[in-house]
Amino acid sequence: MSLSKRQSKRLATLLAVMSGEDVPEPHLSMAIQDGLIARLYQGNLSLTELGLDEKNRLCTLAGLNIKYLSEVNKNAKSGEVASPVRGGDLGAKDTEGKKGRPITVP
Repeated sequence: MSLSKRQSKRLATLLAVMSGEDVPEPHLSMAIQDGLIARLYQGNLSLTELGLDEKNRLCTLAGLNIKYLSEVNKNAKSGEVASPVRGGDLGAKDTEGKKGRPITVP
C-alpha cells in the first residue's frame, strides 16, 4: 500500500529525526504538536513512544522495516524474531563499544 502525501511527510520527518538530519520547521512543529517528537536538552530531538509507534505503523504500511537498535534488542529479549540491522543503528547515540572502540555493523 502506498502512503498518502501527509503520511509520507510525517514518516520522512520521523526518519530525519532518527538519523539526526535537519527537519524543516513546519514539519517539525507539527510533529511536536502531535506528540511524536520531543525537544530535549540543548535542542536535541527524539522520538516519543507515540512517535515510535507512528514510525512503525507508517513503515509497515510502506513495506519498510526501519528500527532503532534498541527496538531490535527489546524484541529479541521478548522472544520475537527480529531481523538483523544492516549499516548500523539509525540515530544511535552510543557509537562506542567496550574500551572506546567504534562499533561497526556489516
